[in-house]
Amino acid sequence: MVASTITPSGEPVVQIGQVLGSGELAGEVVVIRNLGGLVNLSQWTLSDAAGNVFTFPDISLFPNVQMRIHSTGGRSTPSDLYWGRETPAWDGGELITLRDAQGNVIDTYIVP
Repeated sequence: MVASTITPSGEPVVQIGQVLGSGELAGEVVVIRNLGGLVNLSQWTLSDAAGNVFTFPDISLFPNVQMRIHSTGGRSTPSDLYWGRETPAWDGGELITLRDAQGNVIDTYIVP
C-alpha cells in the first residue's frame, strides 16, 4: 500500500467570497475561498480602516475549499475559525482587505 501525499494544484487564488450578518455579532461571518492550489494562511490578515484585524493561525486552505471566519467566540475547526470578539467587526459599506504574511494585498471586498 502506497501512502498518498497532497500535491498543490497550481498557485493559490484566495479571495473574500462574502460577508454575512455584518453588524450582528452572533451571525457575522467572512467567507474565504481558495480557487487555486494549497496555501498556508499563517499570519495572513483580514482588516479594515477602523483598525479591526483578524490574524489567521497556522492553518492550510486546500484547493477549491472555503473557510468561515466568525467574529464571535467558539471552538475553531479546519473550516470555521472564531475570532472571539465582543462586538461586531464589519459594517456595511466598509472595505475589508485580505493580506498575506508579507503584507501584500491579496483581495478586497466591500461589505454590503
